[in-house]
Amino acid sequence: SAARQLFLDFDFSVLEKYDVVYLSGISMAILPHAVRLALVEWLNGSAIELIFDSNFRPRLWESRQHSQEIISALWMRADIALPSIDDEMDLFSETADQVSTRFSSSAKAGALKRGEQGPLSLGSEVFHDYYSAPNVVDTTAAGDSFNGGYLGALFSGKTQAEALIVGHNLARAVVQYRGAIIPE
Repeated sequence: SAARQLFLDFDFSVLEKYDVVYLSGISMAILPHAVRLALVEWLNGSAIELIFDSNFRPRLWESRQHSQEIISALWMRADIALPSIDDEMDLFSETADQVSTRFSSSAKAGALKRGEQGPLSLGSEVFHDYYSAPNVVDTTAAGDSFNGGYLGALFSGKTQAEALIVGHNLARAVVQYRGAIIPE
């Protein structure tokens, strides 16, 4: 794919024209490990705002060690962190409480996605009761739906609390339909 070829020359200058870059564990997993390491190093030296979602898919990574190394480095660099509690528990063999504690104490901003429990605000204290979907059919796109709603609201000037609700409600709606497509 084109994505696999994009940075093979270790030239990340194409990213310099952007204010914000969104990366996921999937987009990192498909790159050769040397390119991943170079990209992390380049990001650490740049002023670009980084949004990161681990979106951990074990089959895409050549080793658990490499996935942990890269994903940990990107969490430290992320300006907006969008981890999924299930992915983090799987990747780092942690309990839900350990994941929550780790991100609550280290993330600059973002949301820890916890499924029907609703998101945990990262970087600022926001408490809200979230409603679960009445009829869950397909959770495949729940995290991406949350991310889209949350980021769209945040970049439209909504508060963290409002963005969390928008993201959760979009994911809540999407999981009620197969294939992540809500009928008109």
